[in-house]
Amino acid sequence: MTADSIFESAPRTVLSAKKEHDSSQAILLIEDDTVCLFVEKEILARLTDRKIDTAKTVFEANEKLNQQAYNLVVADLCLSDGSALDIIAAARTQAESKNKKTPFVALTAYREQNKHQEALQAGFTTVVVKPLTEEETRNFILHQVKHPSYEHTDLSRPVIDLKLGMDRLCEGTKEKAIQALELLIVSLADDLEALKSAQSEQDHSSMNDILHKIRGALQYSATPAFEKAVQDLQIAFREKQVEVISRGIQDLDEQMKWLKEAYYDLLNYEWY
Repeated sequence: MTADSIFESAPRTVLSAKKEHDSSQAILLIEDDTVCLFVEKEILARLTDRKIDTAKTVFEANEKLNQQAYNLVVADLCLSDGSALDIIAAARTQAESKNKKTPFVALTAYREQNKHQEALQAGFTTVVVKPLTEEETRNFILHQVKHPSYEHTDLSRPVIDLKLGMDRLCEGTKEKAIQALELLIVSLADDLEALKSAQSEQDHSSMNDILHKIRGALQYSATPAFEKAVQDLQIAFREKQVEVISRGIQDLDEQMKWLKEAYYDLLNYEWY
């Protein structure tokens, strides 16, 4: 199978800095610090063609959330007039809110896990510790625009981690890391088809061999989330958890879809 054939059906998200913003496709950034607001807005603007609205207070944020449905809300947890926890509570419960199901991502300078858990329990999908980086923005924030139900809260396992890929190539270049990633995606497509075929035949020995092969290829890749899914599936095999194995193979299909989309974003976003 060739790279062209495996990617021909994948969504191609070609984003241009010159493209006019669609007012119905927007992200709301809530930040009360002027410097942080400037930098965070610049990062978001570089990595997406969506309009970036801003708010500095709880009051201003609530007004904007009542007026428009956003694709994504990125909010500093601590604001001058209150907490972003109050903002998400209002967005989820107020009758006039247009953002009852909009994904919310929290920004914070706090590293304490109890603060993070409080935000997650309130409904935030992900908590990002400042300073915000392009890698985190691409993997954990903008990913929510495409997959609002994708609740990925483990920031140590992004969909693609180019720095990790370059490190694994013995300080290789970004271009080499991307080339290795493309080769991986092509081989994964064949391996997943073989895995599902073995599953349908209940050939557990072949399934285990295929997973071992995939795990080996991943050691040179930059795909931590996919690696974790494969590791979890291998554990389920060792413990003979039949239902977990079935769900795990379905999860690999989902991970593959996200990986292909992230790969195209990697090639097409302006920052590349």
